[in-house]
Amino acid sequence: MYSLLKRRLGYIICFCKAAAFASVLVFGYKLVDYAVLEYLTTYFTNSSNYNLKKAAAFVNIQEGLSASFAFINIWYAFRSPLTVIIRSAVSCICGLVALFLTTLAQFREKTDMFNIIGVVLLAAGEAGLKTFLKAFLGDQLRAHEPKPSENENPSVNENPSENENPSVNKNRVKARRTTWWIVAWICSVIAAYYVNDTPWPKTLIISASIMGVTLILFLLGICFYHSKESADRGTVRGVKEIKRVFKMVPLWINFVVLGLLVSTANTFFPEQGYNMNNSKFYIVVLIIPSVLQKIKGFLSILFVPNWDKKTKNQVNKWKIGAGMMLSIFCFAVAWRVEVHRLNIVNKEGGNSDENIPMSVFWLAPQFFLLGLMLVLATDGLDKIVIDQFKESPEYATTINEFVIGIGSFLNILYVHVNGSLFSETLNESQLDKHYQTCTVVSFINFCSYIFISAIYTSNEG
Repeated sequence: MYSLLKRRLGYIICFCKAAAFASVLVFGYKLVDYAVLEYLTTYFTNSSNYNLKKAAAFVNIQEGLSASFAFINIWYAFRSPLTVIIRSAVSCICGLVALFLTTLAQFREKTDMFNIIGVVLLAAGEAGLKTFLKAFLGDQLRAHEPKPSENENPSVNENPSENENPSVNKNRVKARRTTWWIVAWICSVIAAYYVNDTPWPKTLIISASIMGVTLILFLLGICFYHSKESADRGTVRGVKEIKRVFKMVPLWINFVVLGLLVSTANTFFPEQGYNMNNSKFYIVVLIIPSVLQKIKGFLSILFVPNWDKKTKNQVNKWKIGAGMMLSIFCFAVAWRVEVHRLNIVNKEGGNSDENIPMSVFWLAPQFFLLGLMLVLATDGLDKIVIDQFKESPEYATTINEFVIGIGSFLNILYVHVNGSLFSETLNESQLDKHYQTCTVVSFINFCSYIFISAIYTSNEG
């Protein structure tokens, strides 16, 4: 039993100096994510005194630009991921400083300008860190893998090299990368819990300082890092593979609409929880989608079904369909919760500055459905597109995130069309009716997916 446990732990745990230094930057990035990026709507409505519609536009621009920058990066970043990561971290720090300047009295007249600069820089920073930091961490662990001796037979070797036995080594590297990432993620959540409990000026400057310190530590480990040859990534052959996925454009249209719904959730869900009771524990609700992603990651490592290609494609399409269906329930629940919240606001006669006597954990169901929706839909799409990008699978997820990111730009127009539902503050707006329209859009998108999936299946056959 002890030896079995030791082997299991050895499979998912591996000390690597390069991975240790890289995970420090993961901690800094995820801290900024949970302390600032997830609360941008609240920052703009409270610190910059924007009305809800203007704040939503800024948040949607940041999300859309982040996905767009990531898509642009794929044309050259894989040849020098370390450079992109460093540049992105610096951009992130500068973006936080720009937002911090808007909280100072001497820069109040230039709030819009510094907010625009901050949003663009944060988008550029998030694009590089979110897209390439995890892959970079995996590269360090992959280089740390034991290589079989020349006398060993790869067919019977328990620890073959990745090129000789991709299924074993690839899963082990993925498991160890997940372990390092989760450790950094847990530390960032704990740190964000305390950072979020400070006024916005302190939150921004603390986040920028921690990001700066983690970047310095990341740079100190540069002598330990391993880099891959550019031929492994970003090849001309990989670029040509883009032509193979043009047939998926109809399916991507569904994900543009899904991106609109996700952007709506990312923009308004955090604002709902800001003035609720137990708001200090809001981060517990906020990380529910991330927790579901981590669980999915572990399950994908432990459970590797031996299905044929046709069965895999069918299962992936079912996942997408389930995710689309859950989007209906997500916004239906959000709609009813917001109706309940507004009833309490009207009953108490509260204003935008008062806490509402309603627990923040009322938002947990809609966050759970949001996370489950994303896990199923994006995982199904990623696997379908990766099947088209067999030589360069790194492109697939980035392109999918870009498609979903387009929905953030579309959400700006969507909010504008429903402008009559929005007022200066959340409590004065009719967000419940906005969620109601999102529920209808989700249903139409689900029906559209069923039709497109049927055509896609018939074309495959």
